[in-house]
Amino acid sequence: MGLFCYYREYFDSPNHVTKEFKIIEFMSKKDDNEFSREITVNMTPYLSAKDSAKIIHCAEKYGLLFVMTKLGFLYVYEMTSGVLVYWHKVVAAEGMRIEQWCRNCATDGIVILLNNGDLIHIDVAEDKILDFILQTPQICPDNIKLYVDLALQFRT
Repeated sequence: MGLFCYYREYFDSPNHVTKEFKIIEFMSKKDDNEFSREITVNMTPYLSAKDSAKIIHCAEKYGLLFVMTKLGFLYVYEMTSGVLVYWHKVVAAEGMRIEQWCRNCATDGIVILLNNGDLIHIDVAEDKILDFILQTPQICPDNIKLYVDLALQFRT
């Protein structure tokens, strides 16, 4: 199995920009590669006109997708469904911007370097994420299904 993710912005009318990312999953067969599934996540309701995705990181260990925006918002999605699991403004100070980022190989999270030299580590708290999903149905209305899917993911 392979995953391919990308972000795009496009005008769907003269005065409206749609912002979305796509998750494409490929399944491998012995004979050939076959397209398996495509998930589109519309981010337009979450992003202001001045904001756009800056980082997209697939945390395969957890089945989660981290999306960090130019204005410092973090969105975490479940990869197979595109369901929003968590969001938070991580970079709060005006004028702060992301200079560089990389995957944290030890935790499958991300490390971000800001323009003032600060480092931000974003990781999944394995012992807390499932309880968080159960306790926040306002973020994920179908939280029971997501809970089961992620619990199975963590078990393997």
